Amino acid sequence: MKRKQAVVLVFFLLLVLLPMPAQAAITLHGMDISVYLQENGDGHVTMYYESTQDSTGTENYIPIENLGDSTIRDFRVSEEGRNYTENRNWNSDESRAVKNDRYGLLNTSRGVELVWGIGEPGRHRYKLEYTITGLVKNLDDAQALFWQFVNYDMSNPPEQVRLRVTTDFPITEENARIWAFGFRGTIHFVEGGVLAETNKPLRSSNYVTALIVFDTGTFSTTARDPRSFSELQERAFEGSDYEIMDEEEVYDVKRSSPLFPGIFAAVMAAPGVIIGIIGTVLLMFWGARSDEIRARSYRPQFKGEYEREVPFHDPLEEDFYLLNRMRITGVKEQITAWLLKWILEGQVEQISVEEGWLFKKDATALRLPEDRTKIPDGEMEGRFYRLLEQAAGNDRVLSSREFTRWVQKNISSMTSWEKELLSQSRETAVQNGYYAYEGRKKKPRITQKGEDFEVRVHKFHNYLSDFSLFAEREAAQVRLWDYLMITAALMGITDKVEKEFRKLYPEYEMQSTYAPGTVIWAHTYANRIHSSYHTSSSSSSGGGGGSSSSGGGGGSFGGGGGGGTR
Repeated sequence: MKRKQAVVLVFFLLLVLLPMPAQAAITLHGMDISVYLQENGDGHVTMYYESTQDSTGTENYIPIENLGDSTIRDFRVSEEGRNYTENRNWNSDESRAVKNDRYGLLNTSRGVELVWGIGEPGRHRYKLEYTITGLVKNLDDAQALFWQFVNYDMSNPPEQVRLRVTTDFPITEENARIWAFGFRGTIHFVEGGVLAETNKPLRSSNYVTALIVFDTGTFSTTARDPRSFSELQERAFEGSDYEIMDEEEVYDVKRSSPLFPGIFAAVMAAPGVIIGIIGTVLLMFWGARSDEIRARSYRPQFKGEYEREVPFHDPLEEDFYLLNRMRITGVKEQITAWLLKWILEGQVEQISVEEGWLFKKDATALRLPEDRTKIPDGEMEGRFYRLLEQAAGNDRVLSSREFTRWVQKNISSMTSWEKELLSQSRETAVQNGYYAYEGRKKKPRITQKGEDFEVRVHKFHNYLSDFSLFAEREAAQVRLWDYLMITAALMGITDKVEKEFRKLYPEYEMQSTYAPGTVIWAHTYANRIHSSYHTSSSSSSGGGGGSSSSGGGGGSFGGGGGGGTR
């Protein structure tokens, strides 16, 4: 009995004496920031700072540092239509009561601080207004707004931030490029302006920096940044999710025939495919284009000459660099080939799922079986499959919509995989003698062996394109044709080759391992996968809007660290 009482006493003392986690009583619900750019490059800022305050502290403050040749002027504060009174001799040591309904501008060794009294405990919606002179600065070859509007290391980081930038004329992708740094969220051209929004509460390490680049002469600003745009961009992109494309980028292959009519017509005629998302797929596919992505068309060569033997190596990605340099294979084509290969080997299957919350509709999705014995670990095919597994989650079912949502949170995983696909296949091409490094920059140059390989690929492309001309193939070999369809996918000509097969053997589609509509579905699904992260990544990197970067933004003006309540 005494022992039981002792245990109870110890438990009680632990409850009393152990420190309890502190509950945050001060909450910064949101910062809604509107910036109007004047013709002279100054920016008028209107910020709604909404917070719940307790009895802690006497003032709220926002440091603004790294001003360069900019200044902060015309600062004022109001709340619910009640104007605060300016105190030009602000003393942070004064009481909360003295600071009530007052505001001031403090000069510091690094810049300025916007300060204002907290007022009574409870929820407040303060309205802050001020002007940043020289917000738009002249670069050597452009004009840029590059400013940190929300600081890191705030005592109570905001749960939500919304930043909108407008001017006298519409800001669009035609006259500006945009990026955002320091948070997870988006930045887009919206209704004639630029809108950046967070999609999750900020932590103390987060910040909100915007970079908007205009052509020289857009604003009559006299403010100066001695850098060129490329120098500014290089500094800003350090540590970010964005990339500056170089010559060793992955070429995005553009077909000479229009993609819109062919896919749309085929999909509408094919049962069991993702009809509901085709419009989005095509818009995203074309929306992903930017100056940074060099789309090139493949042009067939050696007309009338044919190569019957498959020139490609195993695994499929081994030839990616060679085919990508020929502008015959891009990431979409590689993914399409893998999807058809996995379907042929039974490694994935198509299933019908219901999508939508209010308006339900059927869509086709991938089911990823547990058995992965035929997909090699350690190779790019295996890495890509594991990315699909991560996106699918525990049920191992992945719709293209689900993958798009996953990509928005894992852009770096996809972009690093794509870069690795290119670099690994390049090294393989060099090791196998198809390319060789030359010059001080060690740039790969094609060898005679590589040129011979290209000739074989051109002729094999011709062979598949004119497949029905060869009488010896009239005896249908459906299993072999299914494999050839994978090679056709690698070259982006599945629609053409499927027609050739049907000319020779109309029953091909019914006897093939691929169910009716599967080949078109695989191409469409690969398009969706590729464009979902290129819309977020390549378009974003090229300044066309999309996802923000959680890091980077170095070399900006404004901002700094700290802020909140003290």
